[in-house]
Amino acid sequence: MQVAQPHSYTDFNDLHVNFGLGEVKAQLESALSSFAFPPAPPNNFANNFQGQMLENDAIPESIWDGCENEGGEGGGISSENVEQISESLTIDQCLARFCLIEGDSKFWDMHRKRVIKKNAFIEMLGKETFKKWSEHTKRKLIDPDAVKSVLNADTNKVAEDIIDRFIMLEGTLESWDTVRRERVKNATIKENFNRAFDVWIKSDKRKMIYHKDLVFNPTMQIRDGQINMFDGLPMAPMMTDTDQMIPFKSAHDMCKPILELLMHLCDDKDVMYWILKWLAYPLQNQGSKMATSILVHGEVQGAGKSLFFGKVMREIYGRYCVTLGQNGLESIYTDWAEQKLYCLFEEIFNNKSKFGMMGLIKHMITGETIRIDKKFMSGYEQSNHINCVFLSNDTQPLPLEEKDRRFLVVWPESKLSTDLKDRVMACIDNGGIEAFYTYLLQIPLADFGSHTEPPMTKAKQKIINYGLPNWKLFLQQWSEKELSWPYQCCLSQDLFSAYMAWCRQNNEKPLPSNKFLGLLSSQPGISKRHGRFYEKTGHSVSSKEVQKMLVYVGEKPAELKMVDWLTSQVHSFSDKLHGDAPGVF
Repeated sequence: MQVAQPHSYTDFNDLHVNFGLGEVKAQLESALSSFAFPPAPPNNFANNFQGQMLENDAIPESIWDGCENEGGEGGGISSENVEQISESLTIDQCLARFCLIEGDSKFWDMHRKRVIKKNAFIEMLGKETFKKWSEHTKRKLIDPDAVKSVLNADTNKVAEDIIDRFIMLEGTLESWDTVRRERVKNATIKENFNRAFDVWIKSDKRKMIYHKDLVFNPTMQIRDGQINMFDGLPMAPMMTDTDQMIPFKSAHDMCKPILELLMHLCDDKDVMYWILKWLAYPLQNQGSKMATSILVHGEVQGAGKSLFFGKVMREIYGRYCVTLGQNGLESIYTDWAEQKLYCLFEEIFNNKSKFGMMGLIKHMITGETIRIDKKFMSGYEQSNHINCVFLSNDTQPLPLEEKDRRFLVVWPESKLSTDLKDRVMACIDNGGIEAFYTYLLQIPLADFGSHTEPPMTKAKQKIINYGLPNWKLFLQQWSEKELSWPYQCCLSQDLFSAYMAWCRQNNEKPLPSNKFLGLLSSQPGISKRHGRFYEKTGHSVSSKEVQKMLVYVGEKPAELKMVDWLTSQVHSFSDKLHGDAPGVF
C-alpha cells in the first residue's frame, strides 16, 4: 500500500482552497507583526501624504497642480491627480464642506471653491465615508448656475476687458489688439486668457469687422466701420506761445548743422534741395507715396550717410520706420513692411542678388500695394506708403537702366570731419531733429510732386555706364566723341573693326559682327543700309562709284549730293581707322 506524501502548499491560493480565508488572514497577520513600521509623520508636515490632513482640513497645494479645467467650470480634480488622500475626514466635516452639483456627477468643495470629479472625490473621502455622505439626509445640494457664478466672477471681469480690447477680424483666425495696436492670433488670446476666452468668443458684445476693413491709411481718410492702424507720427513740430509753428528761418538756424551734413553728402545745392523736398513732401502730404528713391553709395566710410538718413529721419518716423539688411529683404516673410512709411536699406546688395532683387525693389518704390506675410499668420494686402532710401559702400550697388527715373544717386567724396560730426550730435541733443522736422514742414513745394524726376548726377551716370552692355557703351563714347574715330557715316565693316579695337583696348568680349551692327542700327539716329560713293584708289578718289553696306549717322547737308557727302564721310572715317593707307576698299 502506497503511503500518501504530505502536500506542500506553495502560495496563498492553495492555502485558501484547503483551509479557508481565516487561515490566510492568520498567517498574514503573523507575518506582518514581525515587521517594525516607522512612526506616523506629525501633523502639518510638508508634503504629508501619509494619511493625515493639515490644519483646517486644508489640502496641500501640490495635489491641485495640473488639474484640468472641464466644461468651463473651473479646476476639476481627476482621480489620476489624487495620490493618497486622507480618509480621516469625519462625516460632519464632509457634510459641512461638500455639495453635490445638481444634475451632475461632480461635487463642489466650498472651502477651496473647486469642482471635483467623482473618482477623485471618492478617493479623497474613502469609499465608506463617501457612502455615508451620499446617503445622509443632511447632504447638501448646489445649483450648477451658482457654481458657475462663483467660478466666473473673475472670468467675467477678464472677459469684459478683452471684449473692449480685441476686435475679431472676420475671414481670418486673428483679431486686432487695440492696446498693442497689432494683429494677434485668436489662439494666442486663448492661451493668454484661458477661460475668459470662451466667454469672449460666445459673447453677444464681442466686436468684429471684416478683415479688409482693418487698413493702414496715413492720409486718415477712412470709411465708417474701418479701423486705421495709423495713429499719427510720434514727433510734433516746434510751436510758439501762440500755438503756431516757429518761423521757417528760426527752424533753419536751429537745425543748421544737420543741413550742413546733408550738403556734405551731396556737394551740390540742386541735389541737396531735391532731397529736402523729397523728404518734406510725404510729411506735408501725410501718406504720400513717392515714385522715386534715394541711393547714397561710395567707397568712403564714415561720410555720415547713416547719421542723416538713419538717426535723424528715424526719430521723425518712430515706429513707422524700419532699417533692413540683406537677410530681411530676401526673407519670405514681409512683416517688416507692416505699418511702415520710411524704410532704410543698408548694404542689401551683393553680386549674387543685386540683379534678382531689382524687381522687388522697383515694386516697393512704385507699387500701390504690398503683401504682408507673417510666420504662422494669414497674409494680406496693405496699401504701400513706404518711401525708400538705400545706403551702400559698394561702387556699383545695383544695376540702373539707361533711362532710369526712379533713383537719385549721391556719391559722398570725403569722410565726415570731427568738427561737423560733433556739431551735428550737439544739435541733435538740443532739439535739432524737432527743428529739422519743423523746417521740412515749411519748405515750399509748389514745383515738386510725388513723381518729380530726380536730377541726373555724375554718380548715377557712372552706375548706368557700369551696367551697360559693351556695344552700347561703345556707342555712347563714340557719339559723345570720346573715341579717336569721328562720329559719322562709315562702312559697316570699318565700324566693326573700330569696335573690335575698342574691345581689345578695354578687355571686353566682342559681339559677332551681325549682332553688333544689328543692335547699333536699332538705336535712334542710326541706320544700316547700302549706299553709293566714289571709290578711293591710292591717295586719290576715282570717278568710279561703288555700292557697299554703310552705317548712316547724322543728316546730309542740303547743298551736297548724297554720293559726294557719303564719299567724304566714308573716306575720312577710313583714313582715321587705317591711317590713310591705300587700297583699304
